[in-house]
Amino acid sequence: MIKYNTRFFSGILLILFFFAGCSNHYQEDFDKALNRAVKNNDVKEAQWKSLLKILDTAVDNGVTLTQDVSTKEELIQYIWEHYPDINGSVTDLVRKVTRLDTLNIYLENSVSMKGYFPKGGNLKFAEPIIGLYNLGGESAAIQTLLVGNDILKKDPKQFRSEISNGDIAVGKESPLADIFSRIINDTEENEVSFLITDAIMSGSNKDIANNREYNYVHRAELRQEIRETFQQARKKNLSVLVYRFECPFKGIYYDYKNAHKEISVSNRPYFIFAFGNQQQLNIVMENARKEPDFRPDDMMFVGQNYKTVDTYKIKAIKGSEYTPNNVGKAIEYKSVATHDAEIGINVNLGNLPSYMQKIEFIKNNLRLTTIDTSTKKEIDCTNFLDDVEETDSKTKEFIFRLLIDKNFLLNLPQAITLRIGSEQDSWYKTYSLEKDDDILANDNKTFSLDYLIEGILLGMETEKLPDILNIKLNIKK
Repeated sequence: MIKYNTRFFSGILLILFFFAGCSNHYQEDFDKALNRAVKNNDVKEAQWKSLLKILDTAVDNGVTLTQDVSTKEELIQYIWEHYPDINGSVTDLVRKVTRLDTLNIYLENSVSMKGYFPKGGNLKFAEPIIGLYNLGGESAAIQTLLVGNDILKKDPKQFRSEISNGDIAVGKESPLADIFSRIINDTEENEVSFLITDAIMSGSNKDIANNREYNYVHRAELRQEIRETFQQARKKNLSVLVYRFECPFKGIYYDYKNAHKEISVSNRPYFIFAFGNQQQLNIVMENARKEPDFRPDDMMFVGQNYKTVDTYKIKAIKGSEYTPNNVGKAIEYKSVATHDAEIGINVNLGNLPSYMQKIEFIKNNLRLTTIDTSTKKEIDCTNFLDDVEETDSKTKEFIFRLLIDKNFLLNLPQAITLRIGSEQDSWYKTYSLEKDDDILANDNKTFSLDYLIEGILLGMETEKLPDILNIKLNIKK
């Protein structure tokens, strides 16, 4: 018969309770210091030093804080994410002001582009380009340039007039990867650069003369050139916006074999690419929405500078059977559910691109799922989303109102996951043409557009983008 030393085990329990109490003590001290520091949206020097000291003490004693911060840098990021009005007096918490001093507007003027700006002008082509002048705000200087084999600076007023009247000087061939590379390298810290182009990848005229199928056969090689070019953008911490427009095209079209034909169609695509850091492109996107003539048919944001939103607060809207537990990120039931649960999930989307901070975008893209406890399979329960409301337009605080069915709660699932997937979709595949020698039947598609966009995504290392929102709401009894 084994005899247990009850004194030994009692001692172990006392030690465990002691350390648990210490952990709680450090957490309480940290929470109090954090609340004091951010109380008036302006962290003072003494408050900041006190908070950092308590953080260091907790870390030194092996305590994992519920805020999941262990360094000063992580604490700064936590404060900026959870207290967006903070702009502290201490140097560490002074937000970097986003400057947008200059907009560079490049127009590809290769011979294949001439049909977009015939003599007399093309209003649907010109209007969005003229609208670019306003996307940097009133203080941004404008530089306009023609780009092909060479780059030619133009006076912004003259450029605007020539766009409107169709008087653009036309060049020759224009290797797209080289153009992208020039623009990426020439874009300075406080600038955003736009490129207006038909976005058709192609080898040189010599390549195609030697092999009429060159552009088709060598698509993977052309994609690799694009990939290597956009690796430069990633190294410069640039993000990329892709806008797709359609407009009339009247002139000579050059297909992938470099054969040309005269066409007149109403909906040829063209593209505007924007290069800048995430904050600058946020300004561009916000201003673009205000421009009445800047209405792209499709758009895409490519960048790595935002983190998945996974923090939230639970608000009890109605019902006394459960209580919100924001520390444990859970709703806890006191008894078996007898009615539907109305729950509010407060989230801050201020770190996301502006177009994602829209109720319509959230409603269209938010998905709710749970795991079936018996089959272990994922089940869609998006129908539990009752409404989305913006509670603070300045800080971009939203509340997701959930109405969770009583019968669902009776099964007591362990959690519900709220997720918004990557903002990318496959529109570029829909509008991609494998071979464009039958252009009249496919006038709104672009040759090898899928290879081009894939090259961009691969170069920016965003071909598999993270969820932009991923929240796990635990359910406990």
